[in-house]
This record gives sequence, C-alpha cells and structure tokens, in this order.
Amino acid sequence: MDRLAPRDLRQLLANDHVAGAPHVSIYVPLGVTSDERERAKDKLGRLVQNAEAMLMRHYPAMSTSLLKPLQALIERLPKIAPAKGLAVFCSARRVAYVPLEARVGEMAIV
Repeated sequence: MDRLAPRDLRQLLANDHVAGAPHVSIYVPLGVTSDERERAKDKLGRLVQNAEAMLMRHYPAMSTSLLKPLQALIERLPKIAPAKGLAVFCSARRVAYVPLEARVGEMAIV
C-alpha cells in the first residue's frame, strides 16, 4: 500500500481503470492522541466492512480481493504521520492513502 501524493490521484483514476471494476474511496477522521487513533482504527474497520457490503451487492466477485490490503492499513493506522483525516483509494490494481490536513466525515463510497 502506497502513500499517495495528491497530484497522483488523477493518474490513479485515469491509468488504473479495469473495465467494469469498481473504485472504492474511504474517508476517516483521525486524532492525535493514542486513544483517538485507536478509535480511528475501529472507525476504519467499520468503513471497510460497509464498503465490502456494498461490493457484495454490486460486485460480488471482487469484494474480498479488492479490500483485503486494507487490513494492514487498519493495523498501521496509529503509526501513520499525524493528520486530521485519511483518504483511502482502492482500485483493481492499487490501494493507496492520503493523509489529510482537514478533518473529514466518515464515509465509504463504491
């Protein structure tokens, strides 16, 4: 899993497309204390489960393989550089994240 530079997002979406394959975006607020970071792990875990449920409805063949790399990110979340939020992008070929300077609401989009 890569840390994605903001300028790379357009390239990810443009060059990483597989016909008929979904893209998943997940946004999670982070915190600075260890307790806040642990809660963020739980939030990210729930958002991944939500995305997986959406994938199961619309792309059942891809649901498990597409989001599997996110388990490692959930475990590493407390160690990611301080940020107010995190954006995670998944495609058929790549999973990447961007630490955000702004706080974001919890959201999973397929």
